[in-house]
Amino acid sequence: MAHPEKIEKYFTTQNEYWNKQALSLFKEASKSNLFTDIEIPLHFFSTYENIFYNHRAKPLQVMRQFIGEMQQKKLSNEQQVFIMEHLARYFKDTVYTDDKGKEISLNSVITILETELSKLEPVQIQKADEFDFKKDLQAANKMEDLPERLLFLQKRLKEYKQHNAGNWAVVDWDSTDKKYEAEIQFVQDCLKIEPKQSQNLSDCEGISKIDWQSDERLIPYLIYLLNEAGFLKERNQFAFIEKHFTAKGKPIKRKNLKANYQQADYLNKKLSKTPKEIKQLNEAVEKLKEMQAILDSL
Repeated sequence: MAHPEKIEKYFTTQNEYWNKQALSLFKEASKSNLFTDIEIPLHFFSTYENIFYNHRAKPLQVMRQFIGEMQQKKLSNEQQVFIMEHLARYFKDTVYTDDKGKEISLNSVITILETELSKLEPVQIQKADEFDFKKDLQAANKMEDLPERLLFLQKRLKEYKQHNAGNWAVVDWDSTDKKYEAEIQFVQDCLKIEPKQSQNLSDCEGISKIDWQSDERLIPYLIYLLNEAGFLKERNQFAFIEKHFTAKGKPIKRKNLKANYQQADYLNKKLSKTPKEIKQLNEAVEKLKEMQAILDSL
């Protein structure tokens, strides 16, 4: 990510018209999720607006240089289309004049840009029904190499956000992006556990985060009961929860959970006066004990 000063210089010039156009480009580029470095489209837009204008009599030569530099930077077709479309739009909407006030035509530049745009492969936008988190998770879990799994999930999250850019109603409705983010965080945690053995999943093998649908303050109490019953041996229950649980599709932060859990007044109440959820957790653990006893007797 470029330093803020490097970004701001593009839309804080003495030319207010230019500032408005550059700021508009910045907003659209940020929203598109196409560029990890937002300075890239601003750089090409600013540089080649100047070059195309100054060498408007030789637009083919400028275009060859333009494409060569974008390819050198390894920009995708979609990124190239984004930049060229904004340049063509700018030249169409802007009136250039000479010292005598006579209008300068840039039709040849616009034509060359539009011709080159037509040659690029059309951008393949993923259909909404192709975003199936469960299928993506299954595919990811088949990847034994953790960095490969991480890159796959990050790519799918980026594609999902790109498809729904500006349509926050969809994103908020299904919370799919939160599910991807939670799984990405889980894989990143696994990489921290095995920094020198990224291909050995060990503790992370076959584990996917549990999405808790009730009050997240109940999770520490459940872990406490499981520890007491001998089903778990977790000294740091809050770190364990942060690693293995999400709450209604959203990541859980151990600091927030610990603070909220300590404030929960039901912990100091007698079981007969505690909320029904507490009673249900106790009953569930008791049933687990009974099942374990049966299995031990076999």
